[in-house]
Amino acid sequence: MVVVTRNGTPAPATWAALADARYRGQVVLPDPAFAASALGLLGYFAAQPAYGMAFYRRLKANGARQVSAPGDALTAVEQGSSKVGVTLANTAYADQKKGSPIAVAWPRPGGVAIYAPIGITTRKHRTPLAAEFANYVASRAGQAIMAKLDTYVVLPGLGGPPLPAGSPLATPNWPALF
Repeated sequence: MVVVTRNGTPAPATWAALADARYRGQVVLPDPAFAASALGLLGYFAAQPAYGMAFYRRLKANGARQVSAPGDALTAVEQGSSKVGVTLANTAYADQKKGSPIAVAWPRPGGVAIYAPIGITTRKHRTPLAAEFANYVASRAGQAIMAKLDTYVVLPGLGGPPLPAGSPLATPNWPALF
């Protein structure tokens, strides 16, 4: 999860800056009740002592709007109804490549890494193909295909969307959040 800004809008240096007066009424965020990535973002910030749930209260008090999906936040910035949005990096870069009037920012402490797990059902009569598929996606060959589709992958050296040099990743403590 990263921040996109409408061209000409200064990017926030930190996530906390989204609650600054200069962004009053201009921030749009995805709904954690709709999008798992937004739920992961909420979990990350809720667990950070410097942010906590107070961060979301400050955003709301500053006029931040909530939309359903990360793609809706991206669209709001692209269409100009908001100047700043929170969305998925790979979709932001894909739209930017197509000429969208946005800039992608990785505010400190970094883009928040949200993983996309593959769940295998515990159904009594599940097919063995489910496990085979999950294993393939996690394999080097499967990860290479995902990287070619502009998805961030866990195996190094396979490509994928850009990760700006020096941009740290903020990684939630998933076991603690669960």
